[in-house]
Amino acid sequence: MVPTRRAVLAGLPAAGFAAAFAPPLHAQTASGEAGPLLAAMGEALAAATTMRFSTITTMDAGANPPFPAVYRIGGRARVLYARPGRLRVQYGGEPPEAELLYDGAQTIVFLPRIGARALLPAPSGSGEISGVAAEQALAPHALFLPFVDIVTDRPAARFTQDVRRAQVVLTGMPVDGATTDVVFVATPLFQGEIWIGTSDKLPRRIIGAYTPGAGAPSFSAATSYSGWVLDQPAPEADFAPQGLEAAKMVDFAGLWGL
Repeated sequence: MVPTRRAVLAGLPAAGFAAAFAPPLHAQTASGEAGPLLAAMGEALAAATTMRFSTITTMDAGANPPFPAVYRIGGRARVLYARPGRLRVQYGGEPPEAELLYDGAQTIVFLPRIGARALLPAPSGSGEISGVAAEQALAPHALFLPFVDIVTDRPAARFTQDVRRAQVVLTGMPVDGATTDVVFVATPLFQGEIWIGTSDKLPRRIIGAYTPGAGAPSFSAATSYSGWVLDQPAPEADFAPQGLEAAKMVDFAGLWGL
C-alpha cells in the first residue's frame, strides 16, 4: 500500500521535505545501528543476478519548473533487471502506457499504444548501469527512474556513501506483509527515510528529497517497492515487448509531443 505521507508531497518544496520528516529526538535510537542496515541493503541488492519488482511514486518538483505531463506515467512501474545491464521498465497500467528498455548499449523509450519509439543516449558506456550516468542521460529528457539507485553498478550508493547522518527511527514496522526497520539518512544527494525489510534487507519505501546534480532539478519523491523476486531466470524474450520492432522510430521530443 502506498504510504499516506505521499499525499503531502504536492505542497512541499524539495528543500524542506526532509526537514519536515526528520525524526524527533525521542524516536531516535543509537546512530550506530543504521550503518549495518544500510550496508546490508546495498549488499542484498548487489548480490542479486536478476530482480523483478514494482514501484509506485509520487513526485514534487517544488519551485522548479513543472515537469511535462508525460512525467506522470512514472507513478506506477514494473521493473525487470538482469546483470549486467539489461533493464525493462513498464510504466502505467496493463497494457503499459510506455516502456523503457536498456540492453547495455542503448536506451529505447517505446509507446506501444501509438507504435512509436525513440532512442536515447545509453545510461552507461560499458554494460552495467551507472546511477550518475543514467541521471545525466535521462534527466534532461524528463524521465525519472525511481529505481535507478537499485539497478546500478553500485546499488543504493546514493544512500550509503558519504553519509552525513544516519539513525534508526522505528523498528518492526509492517509494510505490505513485511516487517521493516526505518532509517533516516542524509547524504549530499538524498535526505529522508528508507524502510528496509527486516529479514530480506530490501527497500520497501524511500521517502525524501533528491539532489541529482549535473544541472538536474532537485525534487521530493515517495516511492513504495513491492513484489520483489530475485535470482529467477530472465529469458531474452522477457526483454522484448511485442510490437517494438515494427514501431516507428522518432526523436524523443516528437515521441512525447514536447
